[in-house]
Amino acid sequence: MKIKHNYGLLLVDITLTFKGRSEVIKNMVVDTEETKTLIFKNMVEELGLRVELQEKLLLIWGGKENAFKKQVDQIQYL
Repeated sequence: MKIKHNYGLLLVDITLTFKGRSEVIKNMVVDTEETKTLIFKNMVEELGLRVELQEKLLLIWGGKENAFKKQVDQIQYL
């Protein structure tokens, strides 16, 4: 895994796999104090990773934004 340091942040490139389809996401922020990862939906929509009708939306960032949870097949650090 190659860790980059830019803008005062630790960044990594990953390959995210969901339902057998993979996508490379560059410059993911490594936050060592968090237990979850947020990925903007426009970065993963091509994988088919989107909210389904039966899923609940979560409020994040003080209730200003919606999010949803998904379990992915694999995350590989490049």
